[in-house]
Amino acid sequence: MRCAALADVLKDRGVAVTFICRDLPATLLAFVKNQGFGICLLPHCHSHATKAKGYAGWLGASWEMDAVQTLSALETEKAVDWLIVDHYGIDHRWEERLKVSGRRIMVIDDMAIQKHACDVLLNQNLMHGSQDRYRSLMPENCRLLVGPRYALLRKEFRNARISLNRRREKVRNLLVFLGGGDPDGVTLRVLKAVDGLRSPELQVTTVLGAANPHRESLQSLYGQHSGYKIIFQAANMAELMMEADLAIGAGGISTWERSSLGLPAIVIAIAENQVEVSKAAAEAGACFYLGASTNVSDEDIAAGLRVMIGNASLRKSISTVCVDLVDGLGCERVARELLQEQVRVRPARDDDAEKVFSWRNAVETRRYSHDPRPLSLESHLKWFRNALADEKRVLLIGEGQGGSVGVLRYDLGPGTATVSVYLDPLQQGRGFAPALLLEGQRWLQMSRPEILRLRAQVQPNNLASRRAFAKAGFAECGVELEKPIGTTRCASLPQDI
Repeated sequence: MRCAALADVLKDRGVAVTFICRDLPATLLAFVKNQGFGICLLPHCHSHATKAKGYAGWLGASWEMDAVQTLSALETEKAVDWLIVDHYGIDHRWEERLKVSGRRIMVIDDMAIQKHACDVLLNQNLMHGSQDRYRSLMPENCRLLVGPRYALLRKEFRNARISLNRRREKVRNLLVFLGGGDPDGVTLRVLKAVDGLRSPELQVTTVLGAANPHRESLQSLYGQHSGYKIIFQAANMAELMMEADLAIGAGGISTWERSSLGLPAIVIAIAENQVEVSKAAAEAGACFYLGASTNVSDEDIAAGLRVMIGNASLRKSISTVCVDLVDGLGCERVARELLQEQVRVRPARDDDAEKVFSWRNAVETRRYSHDPRPLSLESHLKWFRNALADEKRVLLIGEGQGGSVGVLRYDLGPGTATVSVYLDPLQQGRGFAPALLLEGQRWLQMSRPEILRLRAQVQPNNLASRRAFAKAGFAECGVELEKPIGTTRCASLPQDI
């Protein structure tokens, strides 16, 4: 579903999208087709299902066979620019097999436990120490996108947010949705807890996914009860969340869907990969987390309901945090990352000196320089050599698909770095400056985690440069521009995407 949300935004930007998946019983083939996307089905391998353990078993084949079959499927497609991988059973071995002919790979990850060979890695969840945890799990030049600002939400949530209103002081509508499957029957336990607490004015709406094995029993128990409503495979989740005053739900993507609409929730993790996400969301004040379903008793559920129903200020606080945390524009941010001109940074070398000299001496660069006089090659080469040897200075060269595009300089101080940037004059006006600043920030966070804040000094009349810094997230601070980056925050695109 999150891939479909991203694919929908990409399609709006003229991108042709095809889904490659194995022909398994739970595959949402009809949904994908109805959204207008292409589908390439890999055959179901019955013999593999009983051999593989853990997440590898979800592939329905060995990773080697899956890689071969996926490569074969890609040969029937037109030139593929990006391969987006969303599967816990796939790691760097599979990705290295597929990363041929210049094809770029983005991995959607949730747990930071597997090594990956990719160009972009997305983890849309709150994660403590994300930079350190991913440092050894991805290539050095991989772009890391972390946090719910990148949550891949469907358009209905972005649209619903436009008409967001304050929620009622009292809980009149309770929404129960424990994910598409709920194999352990947590929904029934929740509804039984609600039974013991429900007042006549409380309406309970329960959503069941198509894969829920308890649909019939839940329908027979609650489908005809006054005050209860059962909905199968709801197509209007955003609308239901807007109507609700409180939710009881699972972790995962539902956490960010609820958050985008400011819906306070009691959360129960119904899968291993939801535990850390739910804990982090609770620590941020974005939900009331009870724990993993295997450890949560019926009494815990009832107690959580009493707390949340009886505490309007707590619900309001959670709602406020949620709205600030998730703005629903994650798909747009990720799409822009994929479609923008790609920029990489690397430490400068001796053989970059003359190239940088030509950029620095260009009239376009000197016009807004603090010292607009042209430099001699001799003085520049001396400065360049000293800069490479200086432990308090970092020079990075930005490279696009067509070669070098510009240079970043960081002058390092205690916890702070002052940044300056200038481009090859031939590359100006193509949006490289903000991309270069963001890539430099990512490099700095990985290589110099002690730097917590960036500063820049830009001439007041240099409007293009000021716009570039603003797009990279810098804010006015007196006569300077500043941006906090911290040691655990990921580089991000600007708020006004």
